[in-house]
Amino acid sequence: MMKILQLKVQLQGVTKPPIWRKIEVEADNTLYDLHNIIQGAMGWYNAHLHQFILGNQYFGLPSPHDDFMEMSDSREVKIGQILKIAKSKIVYEYDFGNSWEHLVTLEAIVDAEKSGTYPHLIEGKGACPPEDCGGVWGYEELKEAVKDPKHDSYEGMREWLELEDDDVFDATEFDLAEQQSEMMELYKMGKKTKGKEFDF
Repeated sequence: MMKILQLKVQLQGVTKPPIWRKIEVEADNTLYDLHNIIQGAMGWYNAHLHQFILGNQYFGLPSPHDDFMEMSDSREVKIGQILKIAKSKIVYEYDFGNSWEHLVTLEAIVDAEKSGTYPHLIEGKGACPPEDCGGVWGYEELKEAVKDPKHDSYEGMREWLELEDDDVFDATEFDLAEQQSEMMELYKMGKKTKGKEFDF
């Protein structure tokens, strides 16, 4: 019977509120599949490069420009080969400029349900930070700026976020159904593109 891995994905460095997702994935999915699953579950747009880090091992989409480190192809490594027992962990980094690091923890291994559809987003908390907002520090600054009309960056940040007069940026917002839909869309897109989103 197909094995399902229950994972918790926690965005590191952001605590007020914390941002995390719990997802169920097939053990036979690749790390590249997991990249796309996390993108959709979190709310990222897959607009930047990524890598998984396990000790001194790196997994991602190899590029001829990677002369400074050895990068294993994430399309050839199954999640179940890396996360084998409960509490196993791996780091997922997205956008090397903003360096969003997510701690991925294996919480449980279960049998697939006969009527189950995977990947499956179980629950989550916290809104995904906007793309290109400057990493953890930039996101904290953004949250402060948009709630204080006296802040020097108040108008600029609201304009950048395209907020109308009565709009409020809600860092706690999380819509399970919406993120499940986005997760499935990016997962299926990844199956089609096979990692060719970026032309190296």
